[in-house]
Amino acid sequence: MRVRTVTGLVAAALAGACGPGGEAGGKGPAEPATPALLPQEQVFSLDEIEVAGIALGPEALSLPVMTQVTRRGANLDRYRRRAARKNPDPDDVRVLVTLLWNAADRTASVDAAAARALRDEGRTALRALRAARGDQVSAVTLEMLGAAELWLGDEPAAIAAYEELVRRHAEHPAARARRVTLGHLYLRQRRIADAAALVASWNPADLDEHGHYVAAWTAFATGDGAAARAAIARAAAGWREPSTRPVLDRDLLVMLARTGAEVEEAARLIAEVTGDAARRRYVLTFRLSEAYEEAGRYAEAAATLDLVIDRVMKGEVPPDDLVGFRFRQADYAFRLGDPAVAADRAIEAHQALAACGDQCPESTRSAVTERLLKLAQFSHTVFARSLDPRHLQAAARLYDHYLAIAGRPDAETVRTYRRNLEETRASADPNGGKHDAEVMLNTLRARREVVAACYEQVLLREPTLEGMLLLTLEIDQSGAVAQSATDPAAGAEGVAAVAECVAERAAAWRFPSRTVPGTTRLQASFRLGLQPAGS
Repeated sequence: MRVRTVTGLVAAALAGACGPGGEAGGKGPAEPATPALLPQEQVFSLDEIEVAGIALGPEALSLPVMTQVTRRGANLDRYRRRAARKNPDPDDVRVLVTLLWNAADRTASVDAAAARALRDEGRTALRALRAARGDQVSAVTLEMLGAAELWLGDEPAAIAAYEELVRRHAEHPAARARRVTLGHLYLRQRRIADAAALVASWNPADLDEHGHYVAAWTAFATGDGAAARAAIARAAAGWREPSTRPVLDRDLLVMLARTGAEVEEAARLIAEVTGDAARRRYVLTFRLSEAYEEAGRYAEAAATLDLVIDRVMKGEVPPDDLVGFRFRQADYAFRLGDPAVAADRAIEAHQALAACGDQCPESTRSAVTERLLKLAQFSHTVFARSLDPRHLQAAARLYDHYLAIAGRPDAETVRTYRRNLEETRASADPNGGKHDAEVMLNTLRARREVVAACYEQVLLREPTLEGMLLLTLEIDQSGAVAQSATDPAAGAEGVAAVAECVAERAAAWRFPSRTVPGTTRLQASFRLGLQPAGS
């Protein structure tokens, strides 16, 4: 069983939080805060944060294969001569292309350049045939040309061939499948408006799983979350290609997590997709929690894990999973600024070790136990600076639980921390609590997934977008976001569209409270860049 360690962002926030004031064995802030009768403004700025985004796209559909037109005893050299005539028989050209394509297939593994030359020869012949036939060009010629263009990497030319194919042969029995291919190509080229116009007339009852898949991605890219969820669920329920099932599952989870689906709806759709496959439903539900996390929806990630934990409690899955799930939920509560729940879940993770036995190695036990202490130290430090009572209570509970663990070599040191926490509470100036720069900045940094998710939503339409985003938050005395501003200002395209999404999401963020009245201004610069290929 794998227990995820504290993320780099959270670890940074916890680093140095080894007792009141951040010093082991310390006795509270070095200097008591001066009572403030008037509101005070605090201003903190973060160093530049790198946010790497992925230009997600419809990758579960394979590109069309080359149509085969054959004749018994066909010979490549003979059909080269036939196709070279002034007005060749179209079937002679198509047979030639089939021969060239098959020869390229045999050659590709030993001589890629020679294989490409054979395919290019076939494409040239198809282009010439298309030009010669004009309005009389056949459906099979256009279909073969579209496939040839795709194999040789010219998607715009392939789109032109499929557009003509769909337009000229709208009543062909294969017209529906060809429209699906065209929609797929529009999406690959980020021609979202063209995909939306094509899909608008489709009847879901007439579509196979590939059609539902293209419809789902079109709705996702245009921001129609409900339609995207319905269509991707239909695609997943009927998917018949095992080799691309993992990509389809990824897309299902991404769309559920990033289109506003509540946990109950998402779980219902997963149940519909998985049917009687209980193990697959369990795995997908767990992966849904990860998808929610990557979307910066930490409350939904935690709630999804509760659904999975219910199966642990019923004895349907190994108890060691419970340790990891509670461990994750403590992390989510930390990011949500809820120290009480973070403490509860961390304690429950530690308590679950008792039923874990040999299935939880020493490394897991150490990670969970150390996390208890780090969370206690962090909340202790927050209380010592800002006097947020929520963190006082969380630190006390965590220290007390830690001290009840038998055989801890640092028990005496932690008892000192616990006494210092009580001394800080007793001697605290109720008018002296202010925000701590490191705590506030690391709390902001821990929301980086939100920025990445907003960035990737815009990458669906603008796959090469990069740039800088400046976010400024005004935090009130209670720790709530009172207002936000971005540079560039919120808009419909480019980094401005990312800014609009981030500002909307940031309105719900929660930070520690402070007793000194006034506001705290946080500023963060995010460098938005594409994730390197293969990373």
